[in-house]
Amino acid sequence: MVRFLDATPQAGVVGARLVHGDGSFQHSAFAFPGLLQILFDLFPLHPRLLESRLNGRYPRHLYQAGRPFAVDHPLGAALMIRAQTLAQVGGFDERFFMYCEEVDLCRRVKKAGWGIYCLPQAEIVHLLAQSTRQFRDRMFVALWRSRFLMFDKHESAAWRWAARRLVRLGLWAERRRATAPCRRGRYPKSVFKDGWQPIGRWHRCDRRLAAVVLTLSEERNIGDCLDSLAWADRRVVFDAFSTDRTVEIAQAKGAEVIQRRF
Repeated sequence: MVRFLDATPQAGVVGARLVHGDGSFQHSAFAFPGLLQILFDLFPLHPRLLESRLNGRYPRHLYQAGRPFAVDHPLGAALMIRAQTLAQVGGFDERFFMYCEEVDLCRRVKKAGWGIYCLPQAEIVHLLAQSTRQFRDRMFVALWRSRFLMFDKHESAAWRWAARRLVRLGLWAERRRATAPCRRGRYPKSVFKDGWQPIGRWHRCDRRLAAVVLTLSEERNIGDCLDSLAWADRRVVFDAFSTDRTVEIAQAKGAEVIQRRF
């Protein structure tokens, strides 16, 4: 990767080819996120579409050819940036947590006129999601928080409006899928704890759905968060004694607030 940057003066960033622990193929670089990628994230579609350029993936034959190819951004698991480029565009934005920081950096690199490449000759084993899968719920929130921050930085107001509507529609559709058996009045009894009325092998269930949010000094985000949960019959905020206006905003949005340490 160092040799490639030395030999390619127009390149500001280069990423390696990533493989899974068993050596199998793993996508290592992506196009910048678009509305279609948000759609594919939230709605089940044919796997061939998920693997296509429509979903920001580069064709496998580009990796197999073994030659460097231009990309929008490599995955942050293996990314090298030229010192001159870094000095010009600045470092990582520390507001991003876990996700999208390399995407934001590469967008600034592109805007500054530098090239970004994937180098298949440099191969690195990437054990996918070993950290994030330990906290799936929290990481899902962190993912979309980082995405919305990136959208705010780089996209137009109209684009952001469309993205937020897509996310809300996707969450609504997921709620419909998750509660479909409940709307028909039954769920497998193994899903529930005591207190449900058995109907043979099934239990009758309540059709209401609650959303729970954990907060600690989140006045900048809690309003948008609760707005995105408008589909819930009940919104509960567990607040760890915030020192800002988080509780006031949550109550103004009609959420039930419970303060406790966690």
